[in-house]
Amino acid sequence: MVTPGTSDRPGVDLRKPEPASSAPDPSAPRRSPVAAGDLLAGRYRLERPLPGAAGGSAVLWKAVDEVLARPVAVTVLAARTRHGVARPFLDAAARTGPVLAPGLARTYDAAFEER
Repeated sequence: MVTPGTSDRPGVDLRKPEPASSAPDPSAPRRSPVAAGDLLAGRYRLERPLPGAAGGSAVLWKAVDEVLARPVAVTVLAARTRHGVARPFLDAAARTGPVLAPGLARTYDAAFEER
């Protein structure tokens, strides 16, 4: 799921520049199906995981929509997730896409990509 510009998490602003210390260590083993710099769905360039935004099934990333040149948040499901497990997330994105409510992040896109 992708949301624009800001996060509903207190103190998280996607428009802030990425801290210099968050550059990925290329020698570190990959524990996630994605890494900083990866391009998802042909348009979302991952920058860094958002602090405090990781759960058992997903991690929220700060990213840039390269098509519209705007900051977004991208939810990346865990590596062990397969399409059958991802289906509820895609269904939830379809249901919440048209919803406008204070404190609710807006969903603009949803996709599944095997890695």
